[in-house]
Amino acid sequence: MADDILVIRKKFDALLGKIKGKPTAEFTKMAEMGFEALVCVQTINEYAKIYGMPVSIVNPLTFLNQKPGKFWPNKAFKVEFSSNIYYFATDVECYGLPATQAGKALGDVFETDVVVINERHIHEIMTDYNGHPAPHHLEAAYECKFGKYNRSQMRELLGLRRHLSFQIVAKPYVFEDTAFGKETRFADPKVQVIMFRSSHAQFLQLETANLYDLHQVIL
Repeated sequence: MADDILVIRKKFDALLGKIKGKPTAEFTKMAEMGFEALVCVQTINEYAKIYGMPVSIVNPLTFLNQKPGKFWPNKAFKVEFSSNIYYFATDVECYGLPATQAGKALGDVFETDVVVINERHIHEIMTDYNGHPAPHHLEAAYECKFGKYNRSQMRELLGLRRHLSFQIVAKPYVFEDTAFGKETRFADPKVQVIMFRSSHAQFLQLETANLYDLHQVIL
C-alpha cells in the first residue's frame, strides 16, 4: 500500500508540474483517495488541452476532501484559464435531478469522487444549495476505482448517471472538444460521467455504455 501511494504521489506531482501548479505540502496516505487526487489533477491537464495553459492555479488550503461531504472552495483546486475559471474537487455529495427541476436544494445527495464546477455556479451552490451542487452546476462527475473490479461498480456508475441526468434523444451530431475525448450526447443536463480505473477490467457492453453516455478511462 505504501508503494502504491508513492507511485501515485509521483504521478500527481508530475501532472501538477506539467500545468505549472505549485507542489502540495500534504497528500493522503490512502491509495483510494490518492487515486482520486490523481484523477483530479489529470482532469486539470485535460481541460488545459481545451482551454490552454492555466493563467493561475490556486491549491486547496486543505488538501481536497478526505471524506464525502459538501463542496468547499478552499478544499478544491481553483484553475483560471483565459476564458473560464473552474473548480476541481473530490468527494463531493451532489443533489440529483429533483433539485435541478425544483431550482432549489431538494432530494437525496449522492457521493461523487471527482467533480468539475464552473466558477459562475459557486455562489448559488454555497448560498442556495447548502454546499451540495445540483446536476445543472456540474461539468463532470467521475467515479474512481483503485483496486479489484466487481459488478456492483457498474450499477453504481449507472446509478450516478440516472441521479444526474435524463436520457434524451440525441441531437444532431456536432463534434466538441471534451475532456478525455469522451462526448456526452444523450444526457440532460449534459454532465460528463466517467469511471477511472488503474487497470483494464470488464466494462459495460458498448451499446449500453453509449446509450447512457458512460465511459471508462485507464489512468
